[in-house]
Amino acid sequence: TYWVDCNSKWSSNWGMVGIVVWVPFLMGLFGTFMLRPMLLEVVGFPRNFLQYGLWLIIQAMFGNMGYCGKLGVICGFASIALGLVCIVAAAFGIKSHRME
Repeated sequence: TYWVDCNSKWSSNWGMVGIVVWVPFLMGLFGTFMLRPMLLEVVGFPRNFLQYGLWLIIQAMFGNMGYCGKLGVICGFASIALGLVCIVAAAFGIKSHRME
């Protein structure tokens, strides 16, 4: 069968064909290093669940959806759902031990 890139039309609309390939990788790498902030010595991000929730929603829109076909869309919706949970947690003032 002939390989068809189902995301080429979507990604070419932005006019940045080269950088579009690296966006999900860099966002995933940054998100992975947020697990252990000392790996990059990232001090202060995320400070609260509101920042982390917004990061997850941005990651869903620009790092998940539009990539990997249906799996990217599924992961994007999961990131949006978790982002909304984090925003609700921020509204209730919940903090984790890393956010003290």
